[in-house]
Amino acid sequence: MGGWGLIAATIIVLSNLAAVAVDFFYLMLAQLFGNPELGELSKNLPLNIATTLVFIALACWISYRGMEATKGAVYLAIGSSARPTPALNAVNSDF
Repeated sequence: MGGWGLIAATIIVLSNLAAVAVDFFYLMLAQLFGNPELGELSKNLPLNIATTLVFIALACWISYRGMEATKGAVYLAIGSSARPTPALNAVNSDF
């Protein structure tokens, strides 16, 4: 598969990943603010579609900026999710 087939496959995968990210985004907001109703916003279809489009546009903008910007965004995402927890520190201290 080449050319347009790869582009179509990328768009389909990107949109599906963004749609999954929307569910976790609203779940994260619900947990951060202690408001379970925020987690239910992902079931609001127009809002879900709008947020998915925002995530896709953000991903395209980062990609358009080039490899260095993409690398920085990935480092930021991984760095913010890879914070050590006390449980992990206890496990790692045994080695």
